[in-house]
Amino acid sequence: MSDKTIYFKELSSTVIGSAFRVHSKLGCYLPEHCYQHALEIEFQRLNIPFLRQKEHDVYYNEEHVGHFFTDLIIDNSIVLELKSSESITGNHLSQLFTYLRITKIKVGYVLNFGAKHLQFKRLIL
Repeated sequence: MSDKTIYFKELSSTVIGSAFRVHSKLGCYLPEHCYQHALEIEFQRLNIPFLRQKEHDVYYNEEHVGHFFTDLIIDNSIVLELKSSESITGNHLSQLFTYLRITKIKVGYVLNFGAKHLQFKRLIL
């Protein structure tokens, strides 16, 4: 794959477009679960498969040490981490990077609905 190839370009565009629609209708600073449910409605309408709050086990030296939940996984291809804060922080990006590494999914977005305008950052593993 060349350096100029964009993973899941069409799906990514649809996901971001859906997030913009949700943000424009709901506004900012609602609890994250409100945006998650609204995105789920959008994805159902568009017939895009997704998993909500999927549990992932965490291992250290082959021993189970806990688990975490991803907000949304879109078509087994993109992890969405939803936020409702003032801005996207380095901690948000680090969290998403860890989720991508553990899930072995290549593409992820932090979507921040807390600002006046939707903010998003894309990470590639």
